[in-house]
Amino acid sequence: MRPNFTTKQKLQYAFDNLMAAGAPAMVGMLGVLSAVIILLSALFLTIGGKLLAPEGAESVGFVEAIWLSLMRTLDAGTMGGDSGWGFRILMLILPTLGGIFVISSLIGIIATAVEEKLADLRKGRSLVLESNHTVILGWSSQIFSIISEVIEANSSLPRHVIVILADRDKVEMEDELRSRLPNRRNTTIICRSGSPSDTSAIVVVSLHTARSILILSGETEQPDFEVIKTILAITNNPDRKEHKYNIVTEMAEKANIDVVQMLGKNDNLSVLNSKDIIARVIAQTSRQSGLSLIYTDMLNFDGDEIYFKEVPQMVGKTYAETLHLYEDVCVMGLYDSQTGSAALNPPMNTLIAEQHRLVVL
Repeated sequence: MRPNFTTKQKLQYAFDNLMAAGAPAMVGMLGVLSAVIILLSALFLTIGGKLLAPEGAESVGFVEAIWLSLMRTLDAGTMGGDSGWGFRILMLILPTLGGIFVISSLIGIIATAVEEKLADLRKGRSLVLESNHTVILGWSSQIFSIISEVIEANSSLPRHVIVILADRDKVEMEDELRSRLPNRRNTTIICRSGSPSDTSAIVVVSLHTARSILILSGETEQPDFEVIKTILAITNNPDRKEHKYNIVTEMAEKANIDVVQMLGKNDNLSVLNSKDIIARVIAQTSRQSGLSLIYTDMLNFDGDEIYFKEVPQMVGKTYAETLHLYEDVCVMGLYDSQTGSAALNPPMNTLIAEQHRLVVL
C-alpha cells in the first residue's frame, strides 16, 4: 500500500533534493524567485495607477516600474527617498523585503560557488589541454634533476610544456619547483594532484597527446609495485589512444623488469634498472679518474649529447664508411629501429639497412 504523504512532507522532500543538486540549482531557483518578485511589484505598481504611484506622479509605466522594483531589490537604502504611502508600502513588502531575504541569499550562494571553484582549481584536478608535451607521473627527489635536463633538451623549441601528476598538494609542488628551478627558459611546468595509478586521475594530463611519459619510482619500501600499477593504469585504460605511448621508467629490482616489459609490450617502453646502472657507474668511475666528468658530459644535455640519426644516403654502405661522415660528430654505433637494440662499435663491414639509425655523439 502506497503511503499518503502530506503536502508539507512533499515540499520538504523537493526542497531537500534541490539543495542536494548544488549551487547551480539554488542559483536558478533564487533567480526565478527574484524575477517573480520584481515582476509582481511592477505589475501591482502599474495596475494601481495614481494610488500606488510615487507622490506627485499620475502613474508609472510597466518598464519604469520594473526598474524601480529592481533598484529597491538590489539596494534597500533606495527606498529612503520614496514618497507616497501607497508606493512606500508596496516597495517595502515586495522588492525591499524580497531583496533582503532572496537577493542576498542569491549573492551569497554565487560568492560561495566562486570560492569553491577557485579552491577546486588550486587542488589541481582540471584537464590539461596540451599536446606534444612531456608527462611525469610520480614524485621523488630525482624530479628536479630530470626536469632540469628536460628543460635543457628542449631549449631549442619555441615552447615546451611539462605536466606533473603526483599524489601531493598542487601548491606544495609548485612552490618546491619554483624554489629549486627558477630558470625554466621556454618551458612551462603544470602540476596536477592525483594518484598516477588511478585511471580517472591520469586522464587530466592528456596522455593521448603527450610526446613522452616518464614514470618515477617512488621513495617507498616497494617502489616497483607503484610503477607497475601506473603502467597498468596507462595500458589498460579503456580511453587510451590507438598508437603507441613512449614510456620511460625505472625499476629498483631487476626481477621485476620482465613483468613491466610484458605489460608494456604494445607500447614503446624503456625500463632502466636504477640500482644496477648506478652500481656500474660507481664501480667504473672509482677505477678511472676523470671518467665521471666524461659520463656527465655524454649523458646530460649540457654540452655534447648522444643522438639517433637517420641517414638515408648511407643505406647499403658499410659502417666503416660512416666514421668520417661528419667533421664535428663522432659516430659511435648503430640502432635497429625494428628490434629496438643498439650496437656500439659494430664490425666495420656491417651494412647499413633502412631500419638502422646512426648513434652519434
